[in-house]
Amino acid sequence: ARVFAMARSTDDGHPLDLADFASVERAADDLLSESDRIDGLIHCAGLFWGRSGREGGDAGLADYDPAKAEEAARVHAWGPLLLTKKLWPILPEGSVVGWVSSAWASITTNDGAYPLVYGATKAAVVMAARSVAGDGLRRRIASVVLDPGWVKTEMGGPDAPLPVERSVTGMIRALDGAAPGPARFARWDGKETAW
Repeated sequence: ARVFAMARSTDDGHPLDLADFASVERAADDLLSESDRIDGLIHCAGLFWGRSGREGGDAGLADYDPAKAEEAARVHAWGPLLLTKKLWPILPEGSVVGWVSSAWASITTNDGAYPLVYGATKAAVVMAARSVAGDGLRRRIASVVLDPGWVKTEMGGPDAPLPVERSVTGMIRALDGAAPGPARFARWDGKETAW
């Protein structure tokens, strides 16, 4: 299998800044010039400024910054949605689109303590994935939202309990089991995250 990597900074792959729609268009066009088929598309991008009330945090209304919110919405939802639209014609029947989101995108479980901008923009990913699932039914393309858990990464920090390998293995399992129909909100451990 061949993997096409897209990232803001990459030595091996297609440069892609999801906050910049022109960059999304260029990256998609580059990929379309290289391939006439991709069997899966995984959107994994995130901007998070921390939960504390420290400068630049995302603890709640007091920290709300419209410019950061717009950038987060582009990175989390609008950029991936545009990329999906551009690459949709080369996704064959039986393929899958994965959208890495977060438990903090759950409207059901939000008790008011979730990060405001991060949670709201990741919830937009959930809505996009569910809507794309409707388009996928016509072509038998699955759409699945992935909750990676609290992972020990640069964003998750050193206190996160979940190693990257366990999270990724679980998300791959969810993608492998995905079927056309209503989008699932699949946790890394095989359980479902509440919408």
